[in-house]
Amino acid sequence: MSTTSLKNTVVALLLCGCISSIQAATITWKVLIGPKNAGTVAWQTSSPSASGSLSASGKITFNAGAFVDLTFNANPGFTLTLVTKNADNITASLDSKHHFRFGPVDSPHTIGVLFSGSGGGTGSVDVPTGAFGFAFPSSSSTLAPVFDISGNYSGVTPTATKRNYNFDVAMDEFGKVSTMGTLTGVTNADGSSLLSADIGAIKTVDNKPTNFFKTKFKGTADGKPVAGSADGSGPVPTTVTNGVAVVAGTGSYKGTLDGVKYANDNVPVQAPLSVVQTKNLSKAWNIQISILNEATGSKSKPVASAQLTLPSGDVISFAKKTAKYSSTKGYSLSFKSGTNISRSPAAKDKSSVQITGMTFSKSGTTWTVTGGTITYKFLGQNGSGNLNEFLKN
Repeated sequence: MSTTSLKNTVVALLLCGCISSIQAATITWKVLIGPKNAGTVAWQTSSPSASGSLSASGKITFNAGAFVDLTFNANPGFTLTLVTKNADNITASLDSKHHFRFGPVDSPHTIGVLFSGSGGGTGSVDVPTGAFGFAFPSSSSTLAPVFDISGNYSGVTPTATKRNYNFDVAMDEFGKVSTMGTLTGVTNADGSSLLSADIGAIKTVDNKPTNFFKTKFKGTADGKPVAGSADGSGPVPTTVTNGVAVVAGTGSYKGTLDGVKYANDNVPVQAPLSVVQTKNLSKAWNIQISILNEATGSKSKPVASAQLTLPSGDVISFAKKTAKYSSTKGYSLSFKSGTNISRSPAAKDKSSVQITGMTFSKSGTTWTVTGGTITYKFLGQNGSGNLNEFLKN
């Protein structure tokens, strides 16, 4: 062999050696298992061809480009809750045997494994997760309803002077009520026939929604100057008979009509609502709560979020927050300062819902709410009661 050929052969051998060395570079993965004695991770690598099992946090080393098979096995009394690759939750990607194949692998990772259960006295609490919906039971006689009276109201006034009226009524997040519309023969001081006013608010009194009305007016009635004010209160209708509800209460008024003074105190106020007007009164609301385990490295924590649908139909979204669970006391969740995502642009909202002592039962992998206490406040009204009332709905 010539000197040149010998050199070429040596160079080729050196290059092959370098390539072989590169191909044989090793990678190490960290595998974090928690809690102690809760489960094992069976592993198998294609290069080198090897296998084993980790019963506690440890490491796996293999060649770059290898395939790595991991199977996550819970010990008796535990269930597999979470598997992460770095900060990514990959639990849903496991097959029915809790196995996943990685590869070809070219970089180091940290695999986190979390089990939950009693394990006969060791380990973490089995934490309830899932989506839970609660709708206000309209037939309940113990829970305070929250009314939205927004809508269009038209008809004839139940007064000696029959006047046709047509008003749109709106409520804000604090229960304040405003109107805009027309009343036959009545105009504003500037001569316009479109009347608008803030007329009071809806509040909860003795567990019942109550209308507190208060308004002022200055203009003309049938061409005669009129000015006056009125105030009073009465319960928002909660019962309907043959499709008809009645607005009833007491009120006081005073003013002048064509220069003549008039006044009366604490007089009965009563007016029927038509079938269409009764349908404007809404007390249907619901809250949807989601509780999920959120990964943080090799650990997870339950995180709760919620969406509240008001009687008005507006949807209030509450940001997610850490949920603390007790096997004896359940969850206590507080949702406040949400965002009304039905508005454009979205706006902050003062609605709030608190649930305490929310307990569960479990069948297979499904959690079911069994009880708790709920407190709610929105549209200027509030109520509280046993969560079991909602569970009957």
